[in-house]
Amino acid sequence: MSELLAATPQQLEDVLNKTPVGPNTSYSLTINYPISNTTFLMLSTSELRDALHSLVISFDSDQLRQCKNSVIDTSRVFFPVLRKFHVVSQPIQSITFLSSNFPKLEELSIEQPSNHPQKLDLDLPHLKLLHMDHIYVTDARKFGSSISRCPKLKCFSSYKLWGLGCLREHVIIAPSLVDWEMQRADDLLGLSFWAPSLVGIRFKSCRELQLVHMLEKLPPGDWGPEYQCSGEPSTYHVSFYCVDLPGCHGNLLSSKRCGDISDDMDDFQTF
Repeated sequence: MSELLAATPQQLEDVLNKTPVGPNTSYSLTINYPISNTTFLMLSTSELRDALHSLVISFDSDQLRQCKNSVIDTSRVFFPVLRKFHVVSQPIQSITFLSSNFPKLEELSIEQPSNHPQKLDLDLPHLKLLHMDHIYVTDARKFGSSISRCPKLKCFSSYKLWGLGCLREHVIIAPSLVDWEMQRADDLLGLSFWAPSLVGIRFKSCRELQLVHMLEKLPPGDWGPEYQCSGEPSTYHVSFYCVDLPGCHGNLLSSKRCGDISDDMDDFQTF
């Protein structure tokens, strides 16, 4: 995969106008300045989009002063072969990523958007990795159902993901989930999981957490074959720090699936 870089609007224009696109070409594009929604739409209708497998928009937040109307709307674009989408500082209208817009997306990372996204709505059949960092979601009621509509999700991590206190419990149906980590989800109240493949689950400084429960069976619902699992569920390991997990409701620590339990801060990632 060939790498492309655009640090200015002129460089992006050159990339879009001069980059050859053919049946066997694939590109990774990194944009190092805040883009407007008009530019985002232009990128999504360019010839390059048909060969674009990775898109990174990352810049210092001070650069936002240079760009007006820089909030991008992911519900109005189409990237047919994009596998990875990573944004840092870029304002985003909503964390809306649907299969109709991003049918091949496997990795999604949203970090420190300079606004408060309106809502969270995911439906990504191929998503394997999801990371969210320094985000307050105005309406996060679909957090559980969004994760549940990503049946191939293996790894979830978040740091300062706020707004989840809108519900007392988010139910997550995740047949492929292996690793789950949340840090500083300050208003998170409760989670229930059906996650038969889970190996590691970690909570740090989620001080309002009151419930973590592991469901023993797939709840009733219109679940496709990708949600069906055979064999015995995995053993999982729990890490917690500055969280009263022993005092929480639910069976996270008492389930027969629970293996090691640790309160070592070194178990956690550094974001």
